[in-house]
Amino acid sequence: LWLLALPPDAAPHLRAAARAAGVDEQRLLFAPSVPKETHMRRLQLADVLLDTLVYAAHTSCGDALWAGVPVLTLPGALMASRVCASMVRAAGVDEHLFVMPSLDEYERRAVHLARNADGRRELRGMREQLLAAVPESPLFDTCGYYRNFTAALHHVWRASVRADVRGAADRDDDDDDGGHRSDDYIDVARDVLQAGGGGGGE
Repeated sequence: LWLLALPPDAAPHLRAAARAAGVDEQRLLFAPSVPKETHMRRLQLADVLLDTLVYAAHTSCGDALWAGVPVLTLPGALMASRVCASMVRAAGVDEHLFVMPSLDEYERRAVHLARNADGRRELRGMREQLLAAVPESPLFDTCGYYRNFTAALHHVWRASVRADVRGAADRDDDDDDGGHRSDDYIDVARDVLQAGGGGGGE
């Protein structure tokens, strides 16, 4: 079990827990913090990333997928427990190999991958699948993400402006002073909508 050597008080407690469970404490490896480039190179030596429950891997999952390390995850009910599963799906791989439907299935598959010859072959296949899919996947398509996110923001902005225009028009119907300020706002808002804000038409 490969863990980050931080904080320093954690290692003795984890070793004690391993001994109490009948596990050789030497099987726990505590890796020191290193520069990102060094970390990504050493990460390729890992067999599989076992995602944690309740609070799932975030950056660790992205690093593992980019390095071609298979990830085993069990999504929970909350957002923080579903991030890793979402990243795996966006990586463009066979979801059923990486995302487990239950804790029992998560444990069964982890043991299978670690102990059985068939499991080791599956791990190699999962790694090959990641290395082939990830570079072209939506997960790491930064330019595509930028385009889609920008288009979504423009869509939200145009919808907000349209709602404001309708609200201002409704207020003008009941405005005793002629609604000149609202008229000015409506003109500006319509100009924004006609310009398209760089996000395309409606």
